[in-house]
Amino acid sequence: MCEALIDLAGPVADEPDRLGLNTVMKIQEEITQPKPAMTPDQARIEALKAQVKRSQDAVKAERARQKVKAGQQSLNDAGFR
Repeated sequence: MCEALIDLAGPVADEPDRLGLNTVMKIQEEITQPKPAMTPDQARIEALKAQVKRSQDAVKAERARQKVKAGQQSLNDAGFR
């Protein structure tokens, strides 16, 4: 009976690696460590990058909205409601 418990303890020791515990710890370390202050030029570049990402997301959402609208219109034209 005790041997079975010992055998089960082997895989459990490896489990934190399979669960990504090391990755979680690295992420926590990155979050808790303050980032060095950016220069005004660096901050402007980061703000522009964020603006580009928001604009890309807005374009993607608008294309999806127009696609849905066109599909609804084609269904209405075909007589489905």
